[in-house]
Amino acid sequence: MKKNKNNIFLIRNTINKNLLKKGYSMQASYFQTDSGYIDYIYTDLETKELVFLVIAENYTKDFAKGINPLFKCFERSVFSVARWYITTRIRKKVRWRIDFVEAYIRGGKIFIKKKNDVFNSTKIDLEEAV
Repeated sequence: MKKNKNNIFLIRNTINKNLLKKGYSMQASYFQTDSGYIDYIYTDLETKELVFLVIAENYTKDFAKGINPLFKCFERSVFSVARWYITTRIRKKVRWRIDFVEAYIRGGKIFIKKKNDVFNSTKIDLEEAV
Protein backbone atom coordinates (compact mmCIF):
# COMPACT_ATOMS: atom_id res chain seq x y z
CA MET A 1 0.00 0.00 0.00
CA LYS A 2 2.81 2.39 0.88
CA LYS A 3 4.53 1.81 -2.48
CA ASN A 4 1.40 2.82 -4.40
CA LYS A 5 1.12 6.07 -2.43
CA ASN A 6 4.76 6.87 -3.23
CA ASN A 7 4.12 6.16 -6.93
CA ILE A 8 1.15 8.51 -7.18
CA PHE A 9 3.11 11.18 -5.25
CA LEU A 10 5.97 10.95 -7.80
CA ILE A 11 3.50 11.07 -10.69
CA ARG A 12 1.75 14.16 -9.25
CA ASN A 13 5.08 15.91 -8.67
CA THR A 14 6.21 15.30 -12.26
CA ILE A 15 2.91 16.54 -13.72
CA ASN A 16 2.97 19.61 -11.45
CA LYS A 17 6.48 20.55 -12.66
CA ASN A 18 5.44 20.11 -16.30
CA LEU A 19 2.38 22.34 -15.85
CA LEU A 20 4.39 25.09 -14.17
CA LYS A 21 7.01 24.98 -16.95
CA LYS A 22 4.24 25.52 -19.51
CA GLY A 23 3.07 28.62 -17.62
CA TYR A 24 -0.19 27.37 -16.13
CA SER A 25 -1.33 29.15 -13.00
CA MET A 26 -2.10 26.60 -10.34
CA GLN A 27 -5.23 27.36 -8.35
CA ALA A 28 -5.32 24.28 -6.15
CA SER A 29 -3.30 21.20 -5.51
CA TYR A 30 -4.98 17.94 -4.62
CA PHE A 31 -8.27 19.76 -4.05
CA GLN A 32 -10.55 17.79 -1.76
CA THR A 33 -14.02 18.05 -0.24
CA ASP A 34 -15.93 15.67 2.01
CA SER A 35 -17.50 13.97 -0.99
CA GLY A 36 -14.55 13.49 -3.34
CA TYR A 37 -11.38 14.93 -4.79
CA ILE A 38 -9.67 16.32 -7.88
CA ASP A 39 -5.89 16.27 -8.17
CA TYR A 40 -5.37 19.76 -9.61
CA ILE A 41 -7.43 22.78 -10.57
CA TYR A 42 -5.86 25.44 -12.75
CA THR A 43 -6.74 28.01 -15.39
CA ASP A 44 -5.64 27.28 -18.94
CA LEU A 45 -3.97 30.52 -19.99
CA GLU A 46 -4.67 30.00 -23.70
CA THR A 47 -8.38 29.16 -23.57
CA LYS A 48 -9.18 30.82 -20.20
CA GLU A 49 -11.00 27.61 -19.22
CA LEU A 50 -11.03 26.25 -15.70
CA VAL A 51 -9.34 22.84 -15.88
CA PHE A 52 -10.01 20.03 -13.44
CA LEU A 53 -7.18 17.54 -13.72
CA VAL A 54 -7.72 13.92 -12.70
CA ILE A 55 -4.61 11.75 -12.32
CA ALA A 56 -4.94 7.98 -12.16
CA GLU A 57 -2.20 5.41 -11.80
CA ASN A 58 -2.38 2.52 -14.26
CA TYR A 59 -1.50 -0.55 -12.23
CA THR A 60 -1.30 -2.83 -15.29
CA LYS A 61 1.53 -0.63 -16.66
CA ASP A 62 -0.02 -0.85 -20.12
CA PHE A 63 -1.81 2.04 -21.86
CA ALA A 64 -3.63 -0.46 -24.09
CA LYS A 65 -5.47 -1.56 -20.94
CA GLY A 66 -6.54 1.97 -20.19
CA ILE A 67 -8.46 3.37 -17.26
CA ASN A 68 -12.04 4.46 -17.84
CA PRO A 69 -12.14 8.25 -17.17
CA LEU A 70 -15.90 8.23 -16.51
CA PHE A 71 -15.52 5.48 -13.89
CA LYS A 72 -12.69 7.37 -12.18
CA CYS A 73 -14.71 10.60 -12.22
CA PHE A 74 -17.70 8.93 -10.56
CA GLU A 75 -15.48 6.98 -8.15
CA ARG A 76 -13.94 10.23 -6.88
CA SER A 77 -17.13 12.33 -7.26
CA VAL A 78 -15.20 14.67 -9.57
CA PHE A 79 -18.36 16.20 -11.04
CA SER A 80 -19.77 17.13 -7.63
CA VAL A 81 -16.43 18.59 -6.47
CA ALA A 82 -16.18 20.58 -9.72
CA ARG A 83 -19.72 21.92 -9.28
CA TRP A 84 -19.02 22.79 -5.64
CA TYR A 85 -15.79 24.59 -6.63
CA ILE A 86 -17.48 26.63 -9.37
CA THR A 87 -20.52 27.59 -7.27
CA THR A 88 -18.66 28.43 -4.05
CA ARG A 89 -15.24 29.64 -5.18
CA ILE A 90 -15.87 31.14 -8.63
CA ARG A 91 -19.54 32.09 -8.19
CA LYS A 92 -20.13 32.71 -11.87
CA LYS A 93 -20.77 30.84 -15.08
CA VAL A 94 -17.41 29.71 -16.38
CA ARG A 95 -16.13 27.49 -19.16
CA TRP A 96 -14.51 24.39 -17.72
CA ARG A 97 -13.11 21.05 -18.81
CA ILE A 98 -11.82 17.86 -17.24
CA ASP A 99 -8.43 16.56 -18.36
CA PHE A 100 -7.49 13.00 -17.53
CA VAL A 101 -3.94 11.79 -16.99
CA GLU A 102 -3.06 8.12 -16.94
CA ALA A 103 0.42 7.29 -15.67
CA TYR A 104 2.60 4.47 -14.46
CA ILE A 105 6.14 3.98 -13.21
CA ARG A 106 8.34 1.29 -14.72
CA GLY A 107 12.05 0.96 -14.08
CA GLY A 108 12.19 4.30 -12.30
CA LYS A 109 10.72 6.17 -15.31
CA ILE A 110 7.30 7.79 -15.36
CA PHE A 111 5.16 7.19 -18.45
CA ILE A 112 2.30 9.63 -18.92
CA LYS A 113 -0.64 9.62 -21.32
CA LYS A 114 -2.81 12.73 -21.15
CA LYS A 115 -6.32 12.98 -22.54
CA ASN A 116 -7.29 16.62 -22.89
CA ASP A 117 -10.91 17.69 -22.84
CA VAL A 118 -12.41 14.39 -21.69
CA PHE A 119 -15.50 16.21 -20.44
CA ASN A 120 -16.32 19.88 -20.91
CA SER A 121 -18.93 22.54 -20.28
CA THR A 122 -20.48 22.13 -23.73
CA LYS A 123 -20.81 18.34 -23.48
CA ILE A 124 -21.93 17.85 -19.91
CA ASP A 125 -23.96 19.83 -17.38
CA LEU A 126 -22.54 19.51 -13.88
CA GLU A 127 -26.01 19.87 -12.34
CA GLU A 128 -27.20 16.77 -14.21
CA ALA A 129 -23.98 14.80 -13.73
CA VAL A 130 -24.18 14.89 -9.93
